Amino acid sequence: MPARLYRHPLLLVVLSVLATLLLCGVVGLVWLKEQSPTRYEALLRAARQAPRVLKRSLRALPTEVPVLQLHIKHLHIQDLEYQRQLALQSRHHQAFEYVPAQFNWKGQRLKAKIRLKGDRLIHFQGEDQWSFRVHLRDGQLLAGMRSFSLHKSGARNHLYEWVFHEMLSREGFIALKYEFLRLYVNGVDWGIYALEEHFDKLLVERYGYREGPIVRLDESLGESDLHKSVARPFKAAKWTTADKLPLVQQAVDLLEGFRRGHLKVSEVFDTEKMATFFALNDLMGTHHASVWKSLRFYYNPITSRLEPIGFDGHLDTHKGLGNRMFLAAEASTSEQTGWWYKLFDDWFHLLFA
Repeated sequence: MPARLYRHPLLLVVLSVLATLLLCGVVGLVWLKEQSPTRYEALLRAARQAPRVLKRSLRALPTEVPVLQLHIKHLHIQDLEYQRQLALQSRHHQAFEYVPAQFNWKGQRLKAKIRLKGDRLIHFQGEDQWSFRVHLRDGQLLAGMRSFSLHKSGARNHLYEWVFHEMLSREGFIALKYEFLRLYVNGVDWGIYALEEHFDKLLVERYGYREGPIVRLDESLGESDLHKSVARPFKAAKWTTADKLPLVQQAVDLLEGFRRGHLKVSEVFDTEKMATFFALNDLMGTHHASVWKSLRFYYNPITSRLEPIGFDGHLDTHKGLGNRMFLAAEASTSEQTGWWYKLFDDWFHLLFA
């Protein structure tokens, strides 16, 4: 390499990035050609969408990051700190409790309750830059959301998580709002944070779906063991009325029936959306979103099936794209893959072989 290049480190970085992208592209094309036609076409269609989604979305980004002011009384800061210390000392899942707080957002003053959130240390191990779950009071909204999370952008690998949700939205999924802002806590700049929508009625309504429960497999009882988990709805208290209880019971019964091995994939899930969802996770390397404890499902009362809602894609940049392909043949033949084996066992070959 000419010596003069070493005097321009930025140029070296740019050339290295371009070379890496070219190599990834070549490897990706070779890998895609080895796939079955149906799977190849699904992945290729999603890949063609990626540059357009990114280009249009980047153009729409604001030139200045909006500012969110969070105010917490000293007494309640102490409460959060006490809970944080307990979580640091415990190896088990910590059930954090809410404290009162107040936000200032674009001239609005919003009352809220907040708590610490996250099951990884990155969310609360430092003296600041904690992650929060937020619920606004009195029917107030922030950016069209009543419930949301706040975490430093690096906790989900910055723009990677945003692109993940943009891709899901483009492919017709119910997708969470995921935006960026600068967070000040009691006047102190905590840096760039991600604002992530939580699961409630407003999310479903924004996509024009009929109201239906959102369910998940709760890991809090089983320490990340699928066999010890239990199907639960979000906002359970709001589904206890006589007209809503049958819907949530149907949703829970479907997910529990699948977990226990009593129901087939096609009897529980929208298989076309599940196939597309897993293809996108393979394409983007966001495999964490397909782990059973990460998946959330909307129960569609029209089709009586569960549809995946993407959450916590968390691309592992240390392992890189394509490190593990969950749609590979071994996922449908090895019981060691657990959750994915249960999914792929009776539909992998039907859809992709």
